[in-house]
Amino acid sequence: MKKYFLLFLLLIPFSVSKIFISEIMFNPKNGSEWIEIYTDEIINFSGYKIKDNYYEDEIICCQINCSLIFHPNTYIIIGEQESKEQFLDLCVDDKTIGNSLGNSGDIIQIIKDNETIINYSYNVSTLKGYSLAKINGTYFQTLPTPKNENTYSEPKPMISFYLKTNQTITKKEDFLFVIKNEFGDVNTTFFYNITLQQNNSNLVQLQNQEDVFFKKSKQVLKYGLDIPGQYLVCGKILNLQKCYELEVLDSSKIPCDVSLSIKTQKQIYKKGEKIEYYIELSNNSYDYEIEYYIEDIFFQKIKNKRITKNTNKKSFTPKISFLEKAFLINAKIKEIFCNNSQNNISDTVLVVAKGQKENQNFEEFQTEINVEVEYKKQITPGEIIYPKLEIKKGSSAKYLIEVFVQGKKRVSDIFKIYIYGNNKEVETKIPIKINEEYFQNQELFLIINGLGINKKIPIGRLSEQNKTKNEKLKHDIIFFRKNISNESFVLVELVNNEQTQKEFEVWSYLYSGSKVYSGERENNKQKIKLNESTKQIIFLENIVQELPGKNLKLKVKILDLENNKTLEITKPLFFQIDQKNISNNYSQNLNELLPKITGRTIYKSTNSKLKNYSIYFLVGTIIISIIALIKINKNIIKFI
Repeated sequence: MKKYFLLFLLLIPFSVSKIFISEIMFNPKNGSEWIEIYTDEIINFSGYKIKDNYYEDEIICCQINCSLIFHPNTYIIIGEQESKEQFLDLCVDDKTIGNSLGNSGDIIQIIKDNETIINYSYNVSTLKGYSLAKINGTYFQTLPTPKNENTYSEPKPMISFYLKTNQTITKKEDFLFVIKNEFGDVNTTFFYNITLQQNNSNLVQLQNQEDVFFKKSKQVLKYGLDIPGQYLVCGKILNLQKCYELEVLDSSKIPCDVSLSIKTQKQIYKKGEKIEYYIELSNNSYDYEIEYYIEDIFFQKIKNKRITKNTNKKSFTPKISFLEKAFLINAKIKEIFCNNSQNNISDTVLVVAKGQKENQNFEEFQTEINVEVEYKKQITPGEIIYPKLEIKKGSSAKYLIEVFVQGKKRVSDIFKIYIYGNNKEVETKIPIKINEEYFQNQELFLIINGLGINKKIPIGRLSEQNKTKNEKLKHDIIFFRKNISNESFVLVELVNNEQTQKEFEVWSYLYSGSKVYSGERENNKQKIKLNESTKQIIFLENIVQELPGKNLKLKVKILDLENNKTLEITKPLFFQIDQKNISNNYSQNLNELLPKITGRTIYKSTNSKLKNYSIYFLVGTIIISIIALIKINKNIIKFI
């Protein structure tokens, strides 16, 4: 009986456990990194760790009702703690798996009690959005199949074809579009044509222009369309084609009413203080160019003329050697793509002072303001007057003095003087500019209100004469798309009109509030060198990593490396779900399209080695059992 019991134990089959990495997503397109592990036995991940080339993380629960115990024949997904993927089972204890999985190679280890359970390395790259999956013992690049059996999907031909503008532009605008080949490792040819459609016939401007695209390459194409009308813009790669309709209008026939203004926080600044200002348009829905420059009251240039195509904050820090100095910021609409009938010129006056002198003897002052100003029989619009103010401030909680010129209504900006503290004595000459939009004859008065004092002093009569200024062109340009889906393409055109080479760093990102939705803020940073009198279009791409919240915005930053000054451009965006439907497929032999990729084992644990040897032990046991049975049978026969 003991012999039969021993034989029964020897015939019990030994099972060889099978736990391995079945799929890796290290180059996600719109999500986060993850690793898929397959097990054919019960496994408890309590105390397990995961490690890459650099860092080690604990494997923890991260979902509601999560369990660390998994049954046999299960695909288990391990991801990042802040991942929005819904299929995660477990996650690491921080924001990245290790030091973030490498896109061209890395080592992945699963560790339990300082023993390496899984040790796998790869040294390949994949297309964005494709995973590295184990199929029949070999790893291939394919479309991801999280928590499911891996299947091979051949890369599909794909093209991103994007118009810079909306469906309508003016003939003065440059027509820009971006084409991007995402065909994978196969080089191919891209065709495009632009067709003018008139009177039910096609007038071809550019037909079947070819560009050879290497894998994952991009191009920015730019054309000027001088003939108004309806255009059809098409791009084709293999059997996949996209077309856009475009209407070109004659901008000179579009009426508009756009005015220009300059805004500053105040009008008197201290020496060394940065002066920040905005050049604003009453309507910025049309493309435009604004020319601006800065000069002193003697018309000496402080900042040369430049051209801008945005209304972002601008700044400068003037240097003065006198007690005080006045500066004039000038701006004009150089060009606007409509028929504008409004005031195209604006300027504002600022004063930079070394400081106020304080009475050293602490003499108690009576508050008073004395004014010296020349009376003119004729004052022209745009003219600057220079009243001299002698101000004594006694014991008073008030500190603000406002100075402006008034006729039938106010005809100048308000100049503000701030005097803090008591027993102060200030002497200053300030520039007050008469606005150029007032041309009717009227008597003008200098109005001074502040410190409990109100004065109204006649200064002359306003005539109908106007003055003109010289014109000159220079500076920078930004392009972007307001309506986006998963990807946001940004075109930045930099223009260097200076006489020296300039270096810039340019980058962009998508954000809402304090949260960034396109990865790290400087993911797509580019360093640009521009020679004198040259320009360049920079292509920036932002990938939406997760469904953004309300008030999504685009931020573009341009850093002038020479002056260490950053220009920030912020534009609102409208997010919409991408409805692309690519139906074209092609077939290729699996072995011809992609090379086989086999994981290399770096280290085997003692348990792993025993599992490999156990099969030999099992075979030996069966042989011994058969011999024992034969001997038993012989003994039984002899006994009979």
